Amino acid sequence: MFNKKILAVMFFAVSFICAYCEEKSEKANLSFLRGMPDEPWWRNEYENRIPILITETAGLKRYADPICIDLEFPVNTNPNSIRVLTVSGKELPSQINVKKENGVEISFSITLEKHENVPLFIYFSKNTEIKPAVYETDLSIRDKKEYYEISNNFLKVEILKKPGEKHWPRQGPSFIKRIHIMGSAVDNELCPREPDRAWAGHVLKNLTFDTAELIEDGPVKKTILFKSNSVLLSYTLYNQSNRLDYKIKPLAETTQVNTHTGWAPYGDLKNDIVLYEDSKGLKSLPGCTGEVTGSTSSYPEYSNLRPSLTEGWIALSDKRGETVGEFFSLEKCFKCSVWIHHLLGGGNVHLTFKSSSPITGALSAIIGNGEAFRDNYLSWRHPPVISVAAVQKNNGKTFKAPRYDIDNVREILIDTTRRGARENSKTAEAWVDKMQSMGANSIKLGIHEIVWPTSHEAAMKDPGRTDYLVEFTDAAHKRGVAVRLWGNYLKKYKEKGVLESFCDQKIKQRIIEDFIEMAKAGIDMVYLKTGDENHHLMRMQLIKEFREGFKNTYGIEFPEIKSKKQDFEMRTKGAPDCYPFLYMEIQYNQFTKELSEAIRTAVPNVPLGILCSGSGALKRDVDIEEKARYLDTIDTELVLNDEAPDLAHLKYGIRFPLGALGNRGKSVQHHFYFEKPSERMKTVEMELPLIFGIKSFCHETIDYELMDPKFFEGTQAFYKFLNFTGIDKFLQGAAPLKFTAVFRDRNAYLDDIVKGNIEAGMSIHEYRARGLMGIRNIPMDIIVNRFFSPQELKKYKLLIIPNDQCLSEKSAAAVDEYVKEGGILLTEGETINNHVIADIAGVKKTGEVKKKGIIKTSSVLASGITQIEAEKRVSVVPMKPVEILATDQKNNPALLLSKYGKGKVLYSPFILTDGIPSLGNKTKFMEKIIGFLSEPLPMQIADGQEIESSILKNGNEYLLGVYNPSQKETDFVLKLSIPVTDSYKILAFDNGNVIDFTDRLSITLKPMQVKLYLITPEALLKMPQATACPNKTGYSCP
Repeated sequence: MFNKKILAVMFFAVSFICAYCEEKSEKANLSFLRGMPDEPWWRNEYENRIPILITETAGLKRYADPICIDLEFPVNTNPNSIRVLTVSGKELPSQINVKKENGVEISFSITLEKHENVPLFIYFSKNTEIKPAVYETDLSIRDKKEYYEISNNFLKVEILKKPGEKHWPRQGPSFIKRIHIMGSAVDNELCPREPDRAWAGHVLKNLTFDTAELIEDGPVKKTILFKSNSVLLSYTLYNQSNRLDYKIKPLAETTQVNTHTGWAPYGDLKNDIVLYEDSKGLKSLPGCTGEVTGSTSSYPEYSNLRPSLTEGWIALSDKRGETVGEFFSLEKCFKCSVWIHHLLGGGNVHLTFKSSSPITGALSAIIGNGEAFRDNYLSWRHPPVISVAAVQKNNGKTFKAPRYDIDNVREILIDTTRRGARENSKTAEAWVDKMQSMGANSIKLGIHEIVWPTSHEAAMKDPGRTDYLVEFTDAAHKRGVAVRLWGNYLKKYKEKGVLESFCDQKIKQRIIEDFIEMAKAGIDMVYLKTGDENHHLMRMQLIKEFREGFKNTYGIEFPEIKSKKQDFEMRTKGAPDCYPFLYMEIQYNQFTKELSEAIRTAVPNVPLGILCSGSGALKRDVDIEEKARYLDTIDTELVLNDEAPDLAHLKYGIRFPLGALGNRGKSVQHHFYFEKPSERMKTVEMELPLIFGIKSFCHETIDYELMDPKFFEGTQAFYKFLNFTGIDKFLQGAAPLKFTAVFRDRNAYLDDIVKGNIEAGMSIHEYRARGLMGIRNIPMDIIVNRFFSPQELKKYKLLIIPNDQCLSEKSAAAVDEYVKEGGILLTEGETINNHVIADIAGVKKTGEVKKKGIIKTSSVLASGITQIEAEKRVSVVPMKPVEILATDQKNNPALLLSKYGKGKVLYSPFILTDGIPSLGNKTKFMEKIIGFLSEPLPMQIADGQEIESSILKNGNEYLLGVYNPSQKETDFVLKLSIPVTDSYKILAFDNGNVIDFTDRLSITLKPMQVKLYLITPEALLKMPQATACPNKTGYSCP
């Protein structure tokens, strides 16, 4: 037990610049500890835990990097209880050494990506019944008669118990008998003196040492100590490490130490070069310059390289693929020599140190080249930075799978069952570990007919057919991971297609029963597939009931459809070609309704979702506005160009599904594919969808494999970022900031399809609504018919109705009340065919026109733009006092501003929404109009700056996202006009800095970079206080 009453850690500041990294080193980003207080508790027998943050600051990818820290614990802590865990609850092998004066030393290893911040928990308890953990790692030791053999997966090292006798030219004891690279073709990478002995196995000259002591023998590190009158020498090998660390601790005030190590990469002198580093970078010198044998050989000696060295490492590299050498404290070394000699069979490294403080170093041997050796040195030289936060008490939270309809779901598809593999509890646990290590909290489980016989398959009456699925979901739920299914799991009806079977009432009922059976087996969402994957009229025409129903509805025969291309083209040709598509949607809508009712009755806590493309393209249209009545969530699939993403396409593909669900914070998921690892893919497929309103994500693999870790690096970093920073909790109740509403009228959409009014493969009304999403820095929601009411409209400052000759009386009445109560309406063209809209706009239609015209702009609306070309649809005259803001080339009114009640209306007889955002001047003109009508805008950026911004809101908090779509670095000032008080703070997630709120934020963005900022009351900031703690490994070992 301990007799310290408070937790205390030493403060240790680490700051350096690594010349070999892409970026300069960074400090710990403490925002990655924000989410820790809300993370579930591991086990109830533990009363306390300490969050710590491991930060990779040098721009290196590290594998199993050793961590060693000293912590002091409260009184009565049972040291046997101490455990190191990931946030997801996976225990890491650790080694606990109790120290009389300094509490506890905790050692473990961790893998880190470049600049990664990884939070962990250290759990501890007063419970004396908790026994020490037992871990199996790759690290082992064998006590031989004359030496200790220590090995892991990378190295085998033999350390003599009694240092070897003095022998020329070493003039001191040799400690190491053998260093062997696991997998190497040779037995010893040290110069051989005899078959079983090294020539110079790290000699310390002119010193005499006692017999070796094994002082640390744990699963993470093994340490052997040698004592002399003037120094203490220790060697430490860590699990999964390719270096043998050493420490020479002088016992006098200032001691000179000379070391000598003979190296032979690949066991000989052949193909060797000497490597080191100077101010210009990696440097190489010849090894053996003549024949390897014979008196004519030339063996160079480099008597003192120290003046040239800028980094503390020296190596011999063999062209056949091995590199060996030493890391050392450069500032304590005043001489470094290398001597190649044929009698020694290799190269000798001589180092001379002078110091009164400990001298740290390492002997390293790898299969790899000089650059890999240098990276290993940098990992040793710049160990990860450790930050320790305050002790947390048991919060009572348990691991709970996320809900697909409200939570931030971070999902990855696995599809092992495609080849017939049955999943069970053991494979589930392995998959859960893998998914959680990548930051995921959901598994999209590929499941096919080979492992999912339906309950109506006569040949399959195995009562345990769902056992594997129950086991899988149970294992996942215990760790807080959700599961849903993907694939052709309705085997009985495969010949008719998964979706098309809804036209047969008996088959439809069986499908519904199968979905309910799967839900009862434990899956967390019932998920309908659609889009152009299965939703084809080519298949529908094979179903007799479908053809008969179509004829009864439309009075015509169902046409013969010979290809998918013909199917998709028919959707855009108007009546009667489009009738099969419309009828198919009517039938599928009815099926969705019946399935929803059945699910809500049988398994009410399981949400129903659908896969669609929210982009508006008829090729993949599934009438989600109507189906959303019966859905809890929507998956949108947006195929984006990572070189130049279409932001209008992206934003509409998000805001339309959100609008179909009522813009009320329901979750819309974006699932995406990576064809190759790419930083830009992370930006385009994850960060941009996030700032525009996507709550959940699914990474689907093209080849249905999780083979290449590089494939998931971006996903892993993004998923962990959401979790660790607490953004996932913010997203639970978040929705895009409500400022502007764009009405997507389903009546106009259907009218366009029937009349063949198609633009870019979609209804022209929808095309215009989608185009408005290309206007930058103005928050816009899509609002649909079901939610088009005065109660919803009053949440918005501005309402835009693109040209709409089908506006219903009910919708017009809602607009009338909205404007009368202070709202602002912007509309155009034939929308005034509705008399209510004409009345509130103060105009009268005098004729129909359909020709191009010119709008002469005013300086008030668009500085620098003198005129805009647009199509004129109607002629109008004012019926009440209006302000004419612009005229056409014949001086007829082109923009009319009128007051109505407490609000105002801006109307144009021209179509302003055509060609946005592709026509730059027209887009800019619309931006100016919106700004003029509704100032101040929530976000404002100076003219000419190619920046996109968006704000999500949750209660009193805001998440600001900014994006630079250009190919050059950009500095800009963002002006904010949002409701805040003096107590608000701004947290920059890229570096963890917190500043007082300011309405002008100076930002620098690299090309295609996204940055996120949390704007929050200070009371909700939850920014942890943490203290730097020394990492006692590598160069920093005290």
